[in-house]
Amino acid sequence: MSYFDTLSDHVEKYGESLPLERDDQLILTALADTEIRKSEDAHFVESVLNANVYLPRIGIELSTNTETIRHTYEALSRVTERFISGLAVWHRLSERARTQIFHDLRYRIIDEAVERYTENYRWLAAQAPEFLVWALSAEFTSLAARQQSGFDTLRAFLSSLSQPSGAVVDDLERSNEAAQQRR
Repeated sequence: MSYFDTLSDHVEKYGESLPLERDDQLILTALADTEIRKSEDAHFVESVLNANVYLPRIGIELSTNTETIRHTYEALSRVTERFISGLAVWHRLSERARTQIFHDLRYRIIDEAVERYTENYRWLAAQAPEFLVWALSAEFTSLAARQQSGFDTLRAFLSSLSQPSGAVVDDLERSNEAAQQRR
C-alpha cells in the first residue's frame, strides 16, 4: 500500500526499519476506517471485521478517488501515530527523529503517499489494458456529464434571452446530439 511504503521510507531515513507486517497494516487501516466513521462504540474485533477499506470505484474519476484516498490516509496517519509511538523502534529513535516523523505523518507522508498512489494507478493503467479501459470509462463518464451540463447551461441562457432565435437553439441541439453520437 502506498501509505505504508511511504511511511517506511521516512522511518528508514533515521536508520531504523518499521516492523509493520501485512496484518498490522490491515488492522491500522481498519482502525482508520473506524476513525473516519467515528464509531467509537464498536469493539476492536468488530471494527477490524467490518472495516470499509476504500478501493477505487468504477465510474469515478481519478481525482475523486484520490480525494477519498487522501481522507483515508489522513485518518490512517492519526491511528498510525498512536500505534508506532508504542513500538520498541520508536524508543530507539532520537527525540528529534520522533518529532520529525510525527511532523511527516501529519503533512509530508500523506502528500507523498497520495502521489505514490497516483503514480501506481497510472502505471497500472499503462501496464494492463483492462485497467486502462476501466479507468478511462470513469474519466469519459465525468467528461460527458460536464459537457452535458455545459450544453444545458448554454441552452438555458439562450432561452432566457428576450427573443431567442429558434435557429440558434436548433443549432445548439444539433451540435449536442452530434457530440453525443461521437461518444
